[in-house]
Amino acid sequence: MRYIAIAFIFMTLAMSSMTADPAPATGAAAAGPKFTPKEVNNSKELQWELEGENENMYIVNFYMPGDEHDKVRGDLEKQIASNTQYKDKVTYIEVNAARTYQFKDMLQEVGIYNEPARMYPYIVLIKKGQGYLFRGNNIGDHVLRKIKYVDEGTVDTRSA
Repeated sequence: MRYIAIAFIFMTLAMSSMTADPAPATGAAAAGPKFTPKEVNNSKELQWELEGENENMYIVNFYMPGDEHDKVRGDLEKQIASNTQYKDKVTYIEVNAARTYQFKDMLQEVGIYNEPARMYPYIVLIKKGQGYLFRGNNIGDHVLRKIKYVDEGTVDTRSA
């Protein structure tokens, strides 16, 4: 698992701005395509998915109960699940980060194990062990801007 190279992209915003984002995920996102989350039960299963010898691209939503991960999922569905270029290339996984017993290894690997609950959700966009970590507002827009690089295998881990 040590070879996962993730370029960390943190949208440095006050937490109040995360809850003050205007509209909930409604309209086009609510009526449009949805992700069907793939279930994983622990770090080992998640690691197997992310580091497997396959061409899959993954969006992993690390969340804490009570955060706004449903809103983030709606934003991602609006930007990615409804995008004809990428909708069939992405496997969506949700991980309850409060289940630290099951996911401790992966939370540590990604670097979010000691993050307070108020900092969640975090989104990982990854393919073949390379990708980006996101948090903050408008995650769907940020993922959409970086998805091309992840898909092509041209992730720049030196900069965000």
